[in-house]
Amino acid sequence: MNQKKLLFIILLLISFLSEKEARSNIQSDTLRIKTMADDTAKINLMITVAEELRDFNIEQGLSYAQKGLELSIKLNYKFGMGSAYKVLGINFYRMGIYDAALDNCLKAIGISKEIKATNLLCRSYNNIGLVYFARLEYVRSQNCK
Repeated sequence: MNQKKLLFIILLLISFLSEKEARSNIQSDTLRIKTMADDTAKINLMITVAEELRDFNIEQGLSYAQKGLELSIKLNYKFGMGSAYKVLGINFYRMGIYDAALDNCLKAIGISKEIKATNLLCRSYNNIGLVYFARLEYVRSQNCK
Protein backbone atom coordinates (compact mmCIF):
# COMPACT_ATOMS: atom_id res chain seq x y z
CA MET A 1 0.00 0.00 0.00
CA ASN A 2 1.48 3.35 -0.94
CA GLN A 3 1.79 6.31 1.44
CA LYS A 4 -1.06 8.30 -0.13
CA LYS A 5 -3.54 5.47 0.38
CA LEU A 6 -2.36 4.91 3.94
CA LEU A 7 -2.66 8.62 4.73
CA PHE A 8 -6.16 8.68 3.21
CA ILE A 9 -7.24 5.70 5.35
CA ILE A 10 -5.81 7.28 8.50
CA LEU A 11 -7.58 10.60 7.80
CA LEU A 12 -10.82 8.77 7.07
CA LEU A 13 -10.54 6.87 10.35
CA ILE A 14 -9.82 10.07 12.30
CA SER A 15 -12.80 11.74 10.66
CA PHE A 16 -15.06 8.81 11.50
CA LEU A 17 -13.93 8.75 15.14
CA SER A 18 -14.36 12.53 15.46
CA GLU A 19 -17.88 12.35 14.07
CA LYS A 20 -18.74 9.46 16.38
CA GLU A 21 -17.46 11.41 19.39
CA ALA A 22 -19.39 14.53 18.33
CA ARG A 23 -22.61 12.54 18.01
CA SER A 24 -22.01 10.99 21.41
CA ASN A 25 -21.47 14.42 22.97
CA ILE A 26 -24.63 15.74 21.37
CA GLN A 27 -26.60 12.78 22.63
CA SER A 28 -25.39 13.19 26.22
CA ASP A 29 -26.00 16.95 26.06
CA THR A 30 -29.58 16.45 24.84
CA LEU A 31 -30.21 14.11 27.76
CA ARG A 32 -28.77 16.70 30.17
CA ILE A 33 -31.02 19.42 28.74
CA LYS A 34 -34.11 17.41 29.68
CA THR A 35 -33.14 17.42 33.35
CA MET A 36 -31.97 21.04 33.65
CA ALA A 37 -33.89 23.91 35.17
CA ASP A 38 -35.03 26.70 32.85
CA ASP A 39 -32.04 29.00 33.24
CA THR A 40 -29.20 30.52 31.22
CA ALA A 41 -27.06 27.38 31.52
CA LYS A 42 -29.82 25.37 29.84
CA ILE A 43 -30.15 27.99 27.11
CA ASN A 44 -26.40 28.01 26.46
CA LEU A 45 -26.34 24.22 26.19
CA MET A 46 -29.39 24.19 23.90
CA ILE A 47 -27.69 26.66 21.59
CA THR A 48 -24.43 24.70 21.65
CA VAL A 49 -26.33 21.54 20.69
CA ALA A 50 -28.20 23.43 17.95
CA GLU A 51 -24.91 24.64 16.53
CA GLU A 52 -23.35 21.18 16.64
CA LEU A 53 -26.38 19.59 15.00
CA ARG A 54 -25.93 21.71 11.86
CA ASP A 55 -23.53 19.00 10.65
CA PHE A 56 -25.82 16.04 11.38
CA ASN A 57 -29.47 17.05 11.64
CA ILE A 58 -30.29 20.62 10.66
CA GLU A 59 -34.01 20.34 11.44
CA GLN A 60 -33.30 19.18 14.97
CA GLY A 61 -30.73 21.96 15.28
CA LEU A 62 -33.38 24.48 14.28
CA SER A 63 -35.69 23.05 16.91
CA TYR A 64 -33.12 23.42 19.70
CA ALA A 65 -32.22 26.94 18.56
CA GLN A 66 -35.90 27.93 18.48
CA LYS A 67 -36.50 26.49 21.95
CA GLY A 68 -33.39 28.30 23.19
CA LEU A 69 -34.69 31.53 21.69
CA GLU A 70 -38.11 31.11 23.28
CA LEU A 71 -36.61 30.45 26.71
CA SER A 72 -34.19 33.37 26.27
CA ILE A 73 -37.10 35.68 25.52
CA LYS A 74 -39.02 34.33 28.52
CA LEU A 75 -36.01 34.98 30.82
CA ASN A 76 -34.97 38.20 29.01
CA TYR A 77 -31.52 36.70 28.40
CA LYS A 78 -30.21 38.92 25.61
CA PHE A 79 -27.01 36.97 24.94
CA GLY A 80 -29.08 33.81 24.55
CA MET A 81 -31.40 35.60 22.13
CA GLY A 82 -28.50 36.81 20.01
CA SER A 83 -26.83 33.41 20.04
CA ALA A 84 -30.06 31.65 19.11
CA TYR A 85 -30.65 34.03 16.20
CA LYS A 86 -27.08 33.45 15.02
CA VAL A 87 -27.51 29.67 15.10
CA LEU A 88 -30.92 29.88 13.42
CA GLY A 89 -29.28 31.97 10.73
CA ILE A 90 -26.45 29.53 10.06
CA ASN A 91 -28.82 26.56 10.03
CA PHE A 92 -31.12 28.28 7.53
CA TYR A 93 -28.03 29.14 5.49
CA ARG A 94 -27.03 25.48 5.40
CA MET A 95 -30.54 24.60 4.23
CA GLY A 96 -30.30 27.17 1.43
CA ILE A 97 -33.08 29.35 2.89
CA TYR A 98 -31.10 32.55 2.53
CA ASP A 99 -33.81 35.12 3.33
CA ALA A 100 -34.50 33.47 6.70
CA ALA A 101 -30.76 33.11 7.30
CA LEU A 102 -30.18 36.80 6.62
CA ASP A 103 -33.13 37.87 8.76
CA ASN A 104 -31.91 35.87 11.76
CA CYS A 105 -28.30 37.00 11.37
CA LEU A 106 -29.42 40.64 11.27
CA LYS A 107 -31.39 40.10 14.48
CA ALA A 108 -28.28 38.56 16.06
CA ILE A 109 -26.25 41.61 15.01
CA GLY A 110 -28.78 44.01 16.52
CA ILE A 111 -28.72 42.24 19.86
CA SER A 112 -24.94 41.82 19.76
CA LYS A 113 -24.50 45.56 19.33
CA GLU A 114 -26.99 46.28 22.09
CA ILE A 115 -25.19 44.12 24.65
CA LYS A 116 -21.70 44.77 23.25
CA ALA A 117 -20.98 41.08 22.61
CA THR A 118 -18.04 41.44 20.23
CA ASN A 119 -17.45 37.74 19.51
CA LEU A 120 -21.12 37.15 18.77
CA LEU A 121 -21.18 40.26 16.59
CA CYS A 122 -18.17 39.12 14.57
CA ARG A 123 -19.55 35.63 14.03
CA SER A 124 -22.90 37.07 12.96
CA TYR A 125 -21.24 39.38 10.43
CA ASN A 126 -19.28 36.42 9.13
CA ASN A 127 -22.50 34.45 8.70
CA ILE A 128 -24.08 37.33 6.78
CA GLY A 129 -21.05 37.35 4.51
CA LEU A 130 -21.59 33.64 3.84
CA VAL A 131 -25.23 34.25 2.98
CA TYR A 132 -24.43 37.07 0.57
CA PHE A 133 -21.68 34.98 -1.02
CA ALA A 134 -24.07 32.05 -1.49
CA ARG A 135 -26.54 34.44 -3.12
CA LEU A 136 -23.73 35.53 -5.47
CA GLU A 137 -23.77 39.04 -4.01
CA TYR A 138 -19.99 39.19 -3.82
CA VAL A 139 -19.62 42.92 -3.15
CA ARG A 140 -22.12 42.78 -0.30
CA SER A 141 -20.42 39.69 1.11
CA GLN A 142 -17.22 41.70 1.52
CA ASN A 143 -18.87 44.83 2.90
CA CYS A 144 -21.68 43.70 5.17
CA LYS A 145 -22.10 46.31 7.88
